[in-house]
Amino acid sequence: MNQAGVLIITDDAEFTRQITARWQHERMSADVTLATSDVWATAIGERHDVVIVGPLSDEITEALLEALAEQCASTVIFVSLNERILAQVAHYHPNVVTIARKGEWTKEAIAAAGEALGRSEAVAETDPEAEDAQESKRCEALGRYMLEARPRWNNALTSVLGNADLLLLEPAMLPEGVRDQVQAIQTMALRLNDIMRKFSTIDAELRNGETVASQAETYSRDGEFAPAR
Repeated sequence: MNQAGVLIITDDAEFTRQITARWQHERMSADVTLATSDVWATAIGERHDVVIVGPLSDEITEALLEALAEQCASTVIFVSLNERILAQVAHYHPNVVTIARKGEWTKEAIAAAGEALGRSEAVAETDPEAEDAQESKRCEALGRYMLEARPRWNNALTSVLGNADLLLLEPAMLPEGVRDQVQAIQTMALRLNDIMRKFSTIDAELRNGETVASQAETYSRDGEFAPAR
């Protein structure tokens, strides 16, 4: 069985320091991954038995909780100073463990995480296929998010590349150091664009494979080829 995984998502450095210090104090046995709001979408696609969410913007928090809810796999622990936000999360996401960031909140959060890790280990021991099923759900959730976010990625990359190209039309007008930085931005944006193009290619190939499989199933059922409708 793989080592249990815990993901901590927050933009608050003090939150990270407090929760990791408590984790080490309790000597919990699990791999801990830290993520901020700009990389959470990628982070949740990996295997994590527990996700602890700290301070983020309201918009990012809701998007994150929705994405985690689609996984139906990890135990999510949400910590906040804001009582109103805690109440809203408890109402709209009843499966999320909500903890007020006051008093011995780190002890309470680690205790909840430890209990969840214990349940996860017990399930893995009794059902050897459970871990693979959870991984499939995580990958599926991440794939759905990437498909939905693809237009926004492409729009942002087009803007970055367009502005970089405009700046480099007259490179002599830029200081040497600035010119090198703009060229680096252009290069990195092109790499990201290539990644998104490959993602689109994979998506098209998967859709084509689904169509072929559907046609084959129709042929097998009817005894003759009939294009799937």
